[in-house]
Amino acid sequence: EAIKKHVTMWNVAVERQIQVKGPDAEAFVDYVITRDATRIPVMKADGSMRAARYVILCNSMGGVLNDPILLRVAQDEFWFSLSDSDIGLYLQGVNHDKRFNVKI
Repeated sequence: EAIKKHVTMWNVAVERQIQVKGPDAEAFVDYVITRDATRIPVMKADGSMRAARYVILCNSMGGVLNDPILLRVAQDEFWFSLSDSDIGLYLQGVNHDKRFNVKI
């Protein structure tokens, strides 16, 4: 209730961004999250945050690996915003065979 209708305060000093960029960015992100990445709009030129979504990344057994905020800054570019874990290494491992044309 407070998050949706009021003001909350969060310490995000430790958060970092993991960029996924390239021609297959949408397909790759859609592959690693449980939400439909194709439905996430691109951020507007005015910096509108309507392009941000709460997402969940699961392993192949359905275990939750992380639950970051995902921002779509361009048609071919996404940023995962998270404060912990090695999801950047996990994402690189998922694409170890270069199946997706992206830079992580």
